[in-house]
Amino acid sequence: MDDRAQVSLEAVLIVGVAMLVVVSIFNIWWARMSFARDVGEAGEAKMAAELLAEAINNAY
Repeated sequence: MDDRAQVSLEAVLIVGVAMLVVVSIFNIWWARMSFARDVGEAGEAKMAAELLAEAINNAY
């Protein structure tokens, strides 16, 4: 009877660790996607600012 309880406890621990690993990987992926989106938005803003600056320079 103790052997079955030991296997169950080990199975619960393995499942718990696996869940932690999956959640950690998802959090890392989500953070990288958010960072990439922020960098992309900054790049778009820079391109718009450069276009506006070029238009102003051409007007003068």
